[in-house]
Amino acid sequence: MWIRLDGDFPDHPKVIGLTDAAKWLYVWALCYAGRHLTDGYIPDAALTTGQRRTATRLAAAHLWIRHPDDNGWLIHSYLDYQQSRTEVEELRRKRAEAGAKGGRAPKQKP
Repeated sequence: MWIRLDGDFPDHPKVIGLTDAAKWLYVWALCYAGRHLTDGYIPDAALTTGQRRTATRLAAAHLWIRHPDDNGWLIHSYLDYQQSRTEVEELRRKRAEAGAKGGRAPKQKP
């Protein structure tokens, strides 16, 4: 599993004034969403109390948005830069099919 992070992230105007903890939480959230295929949703239950306080800083910087269910957050523009659950599942399916075909292919003699 991979995530995309722009090389200009540390210097982006939305990021410049954030604490190191807030920056790290943002990167952690990208990894969490990618690993769990949440399409950028971060549930409050996944955050520590300190991270929940930091989440409000990310929202103030317009990097996170409070989810309408009020039980989590959405990473702003996540699907503009990261693969969606649907895309990841389709890629995994295609890779599994290709692997299965390879396993059924006749062995070639050297």
